Amino acid sequence: VIGREHLAPEVGEQGMLHTPTLNDEQVARFHGDGYLVVRGGFGPEEMHRIDAWTREVEAMPEVSGRQWVYHEESLKEPGRQLIARIENIAPFHAGFAELSRVLKASIGQLLGEDAVLFKEKINFKMPGGAGFKPHQDVQAGWDTYADYFVNVLVCIDEATSANGCLKMVSGHHKRGIF
Repeated sequence: VIGREHLAPEVGEQGMLHTPTLNDEQVARFHGDGYLVVRGGFGPEEMHRIDAWTREVEAMPEVSGRQWVYHEESLKEPGRQLIARIENIAPFHAGFAELSRVLKASIGQLLGEDAVLFKEKINFKMPGGAGFKPHQDVQAGWDTYADYFVNVLVCIDEATSANGCLKMVSGHHKRGIF
């Protein structure tokens, strides 16, 4: 989600990822549909790198004041806790700081102005997890920070109807918050 600037670490190698560049047709499609799917926005090596970073973050110890780890109880194994999502990553991981940086540039193309990071997270859809009901990614009070928010999703696993992929509704952005 784009909105407020996070302070990213200066560590790490700049240019680990290329910045996906959007064309005029893609920008127009985004404004008409309210979303844009960019297949192959990152190449196979970059996706391998993003997947490895995700595993690194998943394995990081939970430390107060750093990344936020949210758990849910398994529907298949009562009593077993699964990671549902991890937030506040970029300040503590150079790879995710880089990913946020390059995605802000692409989102800036859609907005016609510089984008800033409001929040970043990794959603895990573990076997036995609850999944998500239809919703909009906006919370009460977010409008305190910005008038407009854009979500960016980078899928590291194949997303299909069988495994519960994200579904978007064309044009719903013009109807406001439900």
